[in-house]
Amino acid sequence: MRTPSALCGALATLALAITAQAGFVTRSGSQLQVDGTPFYFIGANAYWLQDAADSDVDTFFAYAQSYGLKVIRFWAFNHELPRGWGDYDETQFKHLDYIIRAASYKNIKLVLALGNTWKAYRSPEDMLRMAGVDPDQTDLLGMYRSDKFEEFYRAHITSVVTRVNSYTGVKYSDDNTVMMWDVLNEPRCPGCTGESEEADHMSWLSRMADHLKSQAPNQLVATGTEGYFSDENNVRYNPGAGASCEGDDWMAISNLGSVDVTTAHVYWRQMESIPPDWSQCDWECYFSFYKQYVDRHTSAAGSMGKPFVIEEMNVMASKFTPEQRAAFLQLAYDQLLYAKANNGPLMGVMFWTVAIGKVWDDGYTIYLDGVTLPSDQPPSGSPPSDTPPAPEIERGPVYVNEEGLDRFRRGDQRAACAEEASKTWLPAWTTNAVEAWSYMDRTKGKLVQQVIKETGEQL
Repeated sequence: MRTPSALCGALATLALAITAQAGFVTRSGSQLQVDGTPFYFIGANAYWLQDAADSDVDTFFAYAQSYGLKVIRFWAFNHELPRGWGDYDETQFKHLDYIIRAASYKNIKLVLALGNTWKAYRSPEDMLRMAGVDPDQTDLLGMYRSDKFEEFYRAHITSVVTRVNSYTGVKYSDDNTVMMWDVLNEPRCPGCTGESEEADHMSWLSRMADHLKSQAPNQLVATGTEGYFSDENNVRYNPGAGASCEGDDWMAISNLGSVDVTTAHVYWRQMESIPPDWSQCDWECYFSFYKQYVDRHTSAAGSMGKPFVIEEMNVMASKFTPEQRAAFLQLAYDQLLYAKANNGPLMGVMFWTVAIGKVWDDGYTIYLDGVTLPSDQPPSGSPPSDTPPAPEIERGPVYVNEEGLDRFRRGDQRAACAEEASKTWLPAWTTNAVEAWSYMDRTKGKLVQQVIKETGEQL
C-alpha cells in the first residue's frame, strides 16, 4: 500500500511525463494521438523544401494549412548534409532549422527521412565514401554489412536528431513539430533472399531503429519501408511476382521492436504483368488492387498493434487523366475516413508530391497555388465578386525520375529472383473489387485539389 506522500510523488511524476509529451504525436496501440486525441491526417511529400527560398517555405506552409494537410514529409539530408563524417554545411542546416520553425507556426507536423536508397540529394554511395568505403567495390547488401558504414550512419543519426535549432533553441528531438523519423527512405535490399542476407539486412534496420529511438525517445520511429510482402500468407497480395524480391519484408520490418509506425509507399508504377495471361493493370484494375492492398496492410497493422501510414502514393499525370487522378485520391481518402469512423489503424495518407510556384513537376506534382476552387467562389445569387480569378502561374518543367536498379542497387539479383518467382506466383487480389466508375461519378467536375481540401475539412 502506498503512503499519501508516495502517491503524490507518483502523480507528480506522471504529470511531468504528460507535460513532456504535450503536443507530440504519440502511439497508443495501433493509433496515433496528440494529447490523448486520435490523430488521423492527410499529408504530402515536399522533398524540394530543402532547395526553396525562405519566403517560399512560408508561403507553402500557409497553403498546406489552408488545404488541411496536417503532415509534410521531406528529407533531413541535403547536397551537403552531410558533406563528410561529422561535417555538415551550416547554411543548409540553418535552412532545415527554418523549415521546421515555419511548419510549427502553421501547426503542421513533419516526417523527416534521415537517408536515401536512391541518388537524389545524398546517395548511399556518397555516404559510403564518407565512411571510407568504396561503393564501386560493394552494393546495398555490402553497405548493410559494413561496420564502417554503420558507425558513420549512427553518428549521422545523432548529429541530425540532436541538432539544436538556431532559430528556436530547441533540440530537434525535443520539438513536437517533428512527428516521426524514417531510418532510411525505402530501405530495400533487392535480391537479398538468402537466409543470411535477409538476416543481415533486418539486423541493420533493427539496430538503426534502436539507435534512433534512443536519440529521440519522444518522437516516433519508422523505417520508410515501401510495404512489399515476403511472407507466405501475404505475398500473393503484392503488385507482382517480383515485389517479394525487393528485400523489403514488410511484416518482419513492421514487427521490429523500436518501430512505432509501419509505412507503405504505393504506386501504379509498381504494378507488374498479371498472370496467367500476363496482362497489364489499367486504371480500373489499379483502383481495385490499391484498395485490397491497403486493406491487407491495414488489417495486418491492426493485428500487430501498430499504426499504419501510407507515406507515399499517387498516380502519374501522364498515365491517368485529371478525372481519374481525382477519383483515385477520393478512393484513398475514403479508406482513411472509414478508418477514422471505426477507430482503425490506418492513420494517415500522404501523396507524392505537393508544391507551389515554379517547383519542377516530377510527373506526380499537385500544385496548391494558382487554383480557384468552388469554395473560393461567392454563393449562387450573390453579387459578382471583385476578387479576380487566380492568376495562371508559370510552372517549372516536367522531369520524371526514372531511376532504376543499377549494379549497386542489385538490379541483376532482383531480376533473377523475379524470374524464378514468376513461375509460381498468382495474385490473391481481384481486378473488379472496386467500381472505379462510381468514383469517377462522385468526383465528376472536381479538381484533385478540391478532393484534398474537402477531405482535410473532415479530419
